[in-house]
Amino acid sequence: MTGWMTGARPTGGLHIGHYFAAFEPFVHSDDLDDSFFIVSDLHMLTTKFTPSSTKGLRRAIHRLVAEAIGFGIDPDVTTFYLQSQVQWQARIYAILQSLAPIDSLTDQLSFADMSRTSTEIRKPTLGLLGYPILESSDVISLRPTHVTVGEHNVGHFKLLDQMLDELQASWGYEFPRPQVVVGRSNLVGLDGTYKMGKSSGNAIMFADTAREIADKISAITVVGQDGVVVPVEYLRALGESPSRCEQLEQQLHAEPKLSLQLARELTDRLVALVEPIAERISAVIDDVSYIEELLAAGCAQADKRGAASYQELTEVIGMPRLWQP
Repeated sequence: MTGWMTGARPTGGLHIGHYFAAFEPFVHSDDLDDSFFIVSDLHMLTTKFTPSSTKGLRRAIHRLVAEAIGFGIDPDVTTFYLQSQVQWQARIYAILQSLAPIDSLTDQLSFADMSRTSTEIRKPTLGLLGYPILESSDVISLRPTHVTVGEHNVGHFKLLDQMLDELQASWGYEFPRPQVVVGRSNLVGLDGTYKMGKSSGNAIMFADTAREIADKISAITVVGQDGVVVPVEYLRALGESPSRCEQLEQQLHAEPKLSLQLARELTDRLVALVEPIAERISAVIDDVSYIEELLAAGCAQADKRGAASYQELTEVIGMPRLWQP
């Protein structure tokens, strides 16, 4: 079995919400030998399938790999690969989709979440509806022991369990189920509405300069949706003590105005998080040959594993084989 697995869509830049939700647990795992990072370009198409998005896709892929390395994901122990280049995952998807109940897909939090943003381009598509099945095919292809995801993707693995239960009950397919690891809850956006998102313009990006971070904090909404105290949520993510967070929440609920001192503290702590990562990103992002060689080697490794997983699955369910992969 593979070790840990994580990944992201190459949409042109990650923010601190991405980091805390899915990547921090991966980075700080004690055992990342034989782990995988998926550059999920097929997942990207579910909400960003436009000429401008695909035209800039190669650069976005390079940025995502550089950002992951900047976060601390070590390419010496983690295999990076491009999802669309591993044909076996798409073939596994084609099988799994016939086991996925439509109501289980429409009930997914991620479907509701991503439908809100995808409507700017087009109405939600079959691809978006099938997002959890594609993620399940990633898992079956690689056989990870642990998968790190954001909280809205946890439901995908309940669906995976449903499909694996049927495969086991009907065909005796024994598949080792991964442990799902979730980081922090989705961070609320700077504007206090919904969650942090690049397209919403309410995020602290890893491409932001210290000046840009300071400007964003100076304009932050203090008490946002459902009474969430936005600056305190960020301090929690940055490791502030529960007692101080509770004290600050009480103060800011009573007087929802950020003091210059607290604004400066929050800015300094965010800059301390972002700047070292940004420096590591900039050291890698323009080395196109290195990134593409890294992905090519990873694709070969992922393809080998995917072929074995596909062969096992098709043999178990009784599909005939006329030639070897």
